[in-house]
Amino acid sequence: MALAGTLRDFSLADIFQLISFQRKTGVLTLRNKEQTVTVSVINGAIVSADSLPKRLDDHLGQVLVKQALITSDQLEKALQIQAETMQKMGYILTHSNFITTEALKEALQTQISQIIYRLFRWTDGHYEFAQTDSVEYDREYITPIQIENVLMEGMRMLDEWPIISKKIPNFDLVFRREIKPEEYEVEGAEDAYTWDEAAGAEPATRIKLSPNEHMVFQLLDGSSSVQSIVERCRLTEFETCRALYDLLSRNLISDGSGHRPAARVAGVGGVVEVAPEAWDYRPFALGLIVILSSFSLLIGLIRPVNVLFRFEPRMMDFSEAQKTAAFVEMERIAEKVRVYFLHTHRYPASLEALKEAGLVGPREINDSQGPKYRLETRDGSIRLVQLRSAAPLQIVIDSVSSPAAVPDDEP
Repeated sequence: MALAGTLRDFSLADIFQLISFQRKTGVLTLRNKEQTVTVSVINGAIVSADSLPKRLDDHLGQVLVKQALITSDQLEKALQIQAETMQKMGYILTHSNFITTEALKEALQTQISQIIYRLFRWTDGHYEFAQTDSVEYDREYITPIQIENVLMEGMRMLDEWPIISKKIPNFDLVFRREIKPEEYEVEGAEDAYTWDEAAGAEPATRIKLSPNEHMVFQLLDGSSSVQSIVERCRLTEFETCRALYDLLSRNLISDGSGHRPAARVAGVGGVVEVAPEAWDYRPFALGLIVILSSFSLLIGLIRPVNVLFRFEPRMMDFSEAQKTAAFVEMERIAEKVRVYFLHTHRYPASLEALKEAGLVGPREINDSQGPKYRLETRDGSIRLVQLRSAAPLQIVIDSVSSPAAVPDDEP
């Protein structure tokens, strides 16, 4: 029978986790007042997503033209061939040598992800999952997307959107560059630059941009709106806005008002030394509630709340269940560390800083014996490590490429 209900009763995260855990095959349909979205899954992995009415930026051909992967003439010719042969657009584009297979795969992956990530911002709607024996999808150009990855990115998006929207309140804004090409280099692409005396800054003092920041930075021309940048960028909407936020935080771009930043800050991923503005933590409440909803799945494994979707006997043993619960909790705490960094531009010296900021409760990081986890800086990365365990779990939160990002040692 079908899994059906409202998103107020059963969250999107719970639905996805249930489908993933039971490795279901079928079509998930979600509807609200404006849109209907279908997500196809095979063995618990996402293989396609579509929306009706289809947004202009969800049309594959339009996306490829805006991203300069194909020309308007090539799209027109491909549409003519499609009308005559009824072949799929991807097949026509690659076999006409208009686009490479790898570029098409990447564009399709971004397109599917974009549709799904928008679902996490729905506040209400109805859902229905129809289980089937098989699902048709373009196997040549689409690689199944693991739901776990979608969930983690969706939760991160919910946490960070309230912060990003403070600097980018609408998509009509226009930004302009505040640094010249010779003043920066792309992280991981040092060999792409040579230095001579006339160029100005030495490589060691150049501002470092992450690949995502660089991709967005190149699209800024002082006249294009954020909406235009989002449409032309080969990243998702969230990734594009996150890169814009980082560039703004580092004073590498301005909002076009004519005010030039007082200082530019080197680093990668928004690493800066500035006094943080007053932080209202209440916007994170919704994101935290959604994240906590993932715990309801653990209860659902024993006593499902949705009788229409009977859970199959694939129970974990107790030790595995404990490990899963710990991992889910650690992932949630790791996301809060990233949120802390996003706003303050430094990692917390300890998890107590998260508690003081109101991002976590005392029971999340402590039990009757004391701290359950600790932050470590090791091998060029910030890690969350489980304490008092024979085989402790650990999660790499982020790589550290600048001393400014490294927290002070714990006492």
